[in-house]
Amino acid sequence: MSSPQYVVRALGWYQPPHGDPYTRRLPGEHALATFGTFGAADDYRAELEAEARAGENPFRFGGGSVFFQSSLDGPRLHDWLMDAGIEPPASELRHGDWRAWWVAFAHTWTGDQLAHAWAAFDKVRFFDVVGAAPHTAHVRLAVADEGNRNLVPLRSERGQLAGVTRRAPPASRFSETVAVPSDVPPLAGAGFLVQRRVVLNQTVPGERNEAPANVRAPLALFAARPAAEAHRDALARAARATLNPFVFAEPDGGPASADGRAALAALGFPLPVPDADRRADWLEWYDLCQDDSGDDHRAAVWDLCDQPLFEVLGVTVRDG
Repeated sequence: MSSPQYVVRALGWYQPPHGDPYTRRLPGEHALATFGTFGAADDYRAELEAEARAGENPFRFGGGSVFFQSSLDGPRLHDWLMDAGIEPPASELRHGDWRAWWVAFAHTWTGDQLAHAWAAFDKVRFFDVVGAAPHTAHVRLAVADEGNRNLVPLRSERGQLAGVTRRAPPASRFSETVAVPSDVPPLAGAGFLVQRRVVLNQTVPGERNEAPANVRAPLALFAARPAAEAHRDALARAARATLNPFVFAEPDGGPASADGRAALAALGFPLPVPDADRRADWLEWYDLCQDDSGDDHRAAVWDLCDQPLFEVLGVTVRDG
């Protein structure tokens, strides 16, 4: 039996266009290095994490509520910081105040104080360590229209599934290959691909290659459908607990309908439900509600969006 392997992964983050001031978390990671022991992998992860945090402001990641950065609410975060001799200006702060306060004072703290502060931001992580999957699959994505002589490439997150292989396919002008963890053994011939719906507004306005409706981001390949569905469901639960659905979904698909607004208003969100269907308004509204909302509130919004963020697709897996 082979020894266990441990993979250091870079976690997915996404900077939306059109002036969104927050870098948003994306489900999906990519492998950076493999180690024979967890300790060696975690040491490397910690080194990378320290480099990524240097000079960064945790309050600009995830969204416009402390909910997106920490499992601690505002008052408990305040107390955590006080334990290291760091003094926030108040126990109850608007999110913009937290962000401006970090900019003004973080450079005055010692290394130990910074490390203590960052330890509270468990939702702002850039790397992790996981056990290695037994295999790797290569998902080929079409990223340009072969019939377009100008060969204008589609933007990131715009790939359309073109095939799955166990070995990396040759480079192509019309596609890119994404390596994903897999437990599909050699010669199996089939598997179940877990995919994520892409983020919105990635195509350049006026670009000739508009994205097909069925573009997805591949995440992992499984030999059995139940294992793939369990992974899909775990990802969905984690997403609902940490993400803003309007990074992925247009509000007029459900939340901004008359019935959707009425259902949300009946739940008693801390802020009035937007009276327009502009995605930017709903994105901001959801952000600002989170510190005073519960799991039922979040589930209601996600359910109204009626667009599953993750799905399982049966695929042919070629060994060549």
